[in-house]
Amino acid sequence: MFSRTKLQLFTASALTLALGALAYGGGYWLEFGNPSASKDPAAKGAIAIVRAMGCGEPSKSTLKATAEGLVEGERKSITLEVVALSTPGAFALKGTLPAEGKWVVSATGTYMGVKRGAVAAVTPAGFDRKSAKSIPHQPARADIDAVLIASR
Repeated sequence: MFSRTKLQLFTASALTLALGALAYGGGYWLEFGNPSASKDPAAKGAIAIVRAMGCGEPSKSTLKATAEGLVEGERKSITLEVVALSTPGAFALKGTLPAEGKWVVSATGTYMGVKRGAVAAVTPAGFDRKSAKSIPHQPARADIDAVLIASR
């Protein structure tokens, strides 16, 4: 049988672990999807679909996205329009990318103060799901560069 002090200590420890897991993101991540697979009319013409996934209510996350490119050896960045879809937590990324150069879509989601990211290459044929990576932080230049180099 637990003494009152041990029970309080156990309860405080369990609560600390639970809150720590929630603060860490509770399994929150971003996942790319192919826009051609979406039946939502708002996804028409999108470069990619991003879904906020995980514990809690990731559908309440906010999302920012850019296209990062390498054109004739020069780095370029284009802010993408983020359009909420009818499915909670799903977003269409829209914008126009130049035909020249190599391009990567970079998305950053924020949920309960925790940032998560995802990056994927965009080829002339469209979004390249095979290159998509979910990362446990806001995408850094090294994350984007790794996908740019791999897509050459």
